[in-house]
Amino acid sequence: MKSMKSLCSAVGLVLLGTACVSQQLERQIAYGDIASSDHWRTVLVSPSARGQTVQTGATNVPVSANSTTTTGTAIVTPGDSLGQTKIVVRLSNGVAGLYSWHMHLGTCNHDLGVLGPSLAYPPIAVGPDGTGAASAIVPSGTPNAGNYFVDVHQSAPSVRAIIACGNLEQIPR
Repeated sequence: MKSMKSLCSAVGLVLLGTACVSQQLERQIAYGDIASSDHWRTVLVSPSARGQTVQTGATNVPVSANSTTTTGTAIVTPGDSLGQTKIVVRLSNGVAGLYSWHMHLGTCNHDLGVLGPSLAYPPIAVGPDGTGAASAIVPSGTPNAGNYFVDVHQSAPSVRAIIACGNLEQIPR
């Protein structure tokens, strides 16, 4: 009887362990952290260069005077841990200063909200040479489908003015 209880306990632990591993794998696949096509990129240009009306929710956002020259790139990859996304933005042809930026759900002309907390995105410091870069680790799984974009804003007092935006595209693997 005692050996039967031990056998039942051992079988139960094996099944529980298998269920936990299976559940963790399903979670990884749902977040896209182990998918082969979970890298994204975009070229950032001024909204006026794309011929777009930039909207945040139902509100039109002004386009900054600096947006006619500022360009850049953004790359999105999985972070170092499950449930993290790393975003790297590089700007060129900019005016020296600090710029806010975020990755959003939606497209440049249809904003559905920032991915992760806004405080996860440090400002981009553009130097006298017109270049700057910043990266963020966002506590959100790396997308493996959908519409996303990165935008760069002027900092205070015109934080709503967009100087560059780019719709993200998946990088084929």
